[in-house]
Amino acid sequence: MKKHNDLLIVLAAGMGTRMGRFNQVPKHLLPYSGKAVISHIIGDSFPSHTRVLVVVSRTDELTESYLQLAFPDRDIEFVATNNPHPGNPLFDLQAALKDLRHTGPVYVTVADGVYTLPKTLNANCVFVGERDVELDHHYTMVDVFGDDKFVSAVREKRAVSNKSVPWIGVARFNSKAILARAVNGVTADSTVCTFADLFKFMLKEETHLHAVHTPHWVDLGDEKLYKERARPSDWEKPDRLTYFDGLTVIKYFADKTDAHNFWLKSTKLPVSSIPFTTHAGHFTSYKYIDGTSAYENLSCRGLKNLLDNMQAQMWSTGAFHMEGKTLDRNNWSWVLEKLQYRVEAFEGQYDLSGDGLTGIIVNGVVISKTWTELIENFKKFNHKFSLEYIHGDLTLDNMVVCPYIHPDDEEVTLIDWRPKTCFDEISLGDVYYDLGKLYLSLQIDLHELKTLGPTIVDHREVVEIGFPTNSRLELMRTVFKNWCKLNQYDTRTIEAYSVLHMAAMTGCHQGAFPRAFYFASLAKAHALLKI
Repeated sequence: MKKHNDLLIVLAAGMGTRMGRFNQVPKHLLPYSGKAVISHIIGDSFPSHTRVLVVVSRTDELTESYLQLAFPDRDIEFVATNNPHPGNPLFDLQAALKDLRHTGPVYVTVADGVYTLPKTLNANCVFVGERDVELDHHYTMVDVFGDDKFVSAVREKRAVSNKSVPWIGVARFNSKAILARAVNGVTADSTVCTFADLFKFMLKEETHLHAVHTPHWVDLGDEKLYKERARPSDWEKPDRLTYFDGLTVIKYFADKTDAHNFWLKSTKLPVSSIPFTTHAGHFTSYKYIDGTSAYENLSCRGLKNLLDNMQAQMWSTGAFHMEGKTLDRNNWSWVLEKLQYRVEAFEGQYDLSGDGLTGIIVNGVVISKTWTELIENFKKFNHKFSLEYIHGDLTLDNMVVCPYIHPDDEEVTLIDWRPKTCFDEISLGDVYYDLGKLYLSLQIDLHELKTLGPTIVDHREVVEIGFPTNSRLELMRTVFKNWCKLNQYDTRTIEAYSVLHMAAMTGCHQGAFPRAFYFASLAKAHALLKI
């Protein structure tokens, strides 16, 4: 097979000032259809043998790490720039071209959209999409004439004609020399340099530009467009992102230490059902597990086998004793500290107080205290401890049931463990923490909840909050309770942990989730404490 001599330059040094609340990562790393936007560009829109050069900001410590995990077999080059004129991408392009040695065609793309390129002419081309009059002001527009689809004029944003079509942010040039001459010509006398200026310069120099229509193009370049077209879930935690990039699952952590601990914990847990994990900077990755959520396929027998395996391999090893670990404070106080800062943010937003809640009935329970006030009650709660290895987020939705021939052969892989538990411990903690998480996931179908959301019926002083569940989960709860009784685990402590876990979810999600988790857990806590 003849090796192509094409170069792709990805301009990914933008500041993402138009992304609003979706600014936890550079916009080219935001997920779209599972993968980061830049993965769609590099992995789907261009052949694997295309040479790739990514231009990033000098302050960007994320993009290279992500691409290292997403494309471990690709030789991707990086140029870090410190553009003195933000918002003027030609200076970033100029930096990429400065010391570049390349003799073949050059593609240049911005990194805030996904597209499928048609067969390309062996010519200088700009790729265009369908016109949307309401969005004309977003784009550089070009006028096209003749059967050969030559560009006759380039129009700035907001200045269009009925012949204009939007440029989608991708262009092809026959050589580096043609591109560099135009870029240097535009940037020589101005600090405000757009691609419209570049194309106008080329037309003035009598360089022909073909307009090539692109049938599939999704612009994701601002907060409104991203929200409409990517449809990000309110379930996603603001400080975490998950990508499904081919056969690789990649997870982003805002805290780099969490990413490291996530990887480290995978090496420490003495259980065979943890996938091999790698990490780079703020990201971790593991091979995609071919299976389904335990919510869909885990049987009651499979649940019991899982609990037996967890008991044998993690929950009865004497890990704390063997490692000589001691705690200055009990594990319970760590949970309450985590809970306090999460519920305080919610209560502050709605100016809640116990007096204001008096008389409100939630799910049939009369409410008299806020969660901040209830934490004092839980500090006096007489609970059990069992300090061992723990997963930290042991829900059915974090279990993948792999394909099997016979039900007795169910194979469960555990994913998405908590990077750190019990103060500064990575892999050790209270077994009841795991059991409480699992019990909560047996009450609520978290898999369905992500899609359907909670139901909230508010009749002023009477509120009904519902979460998706089913009869199968009811049977599994019976199995779980019987197993806990047989293994002498305290059911009241498990119930308390499950209530605290639900309350802590108030600070993890957006939309209707915080209110639902806050008030539903508040009702459960009042009932548990008999307030």
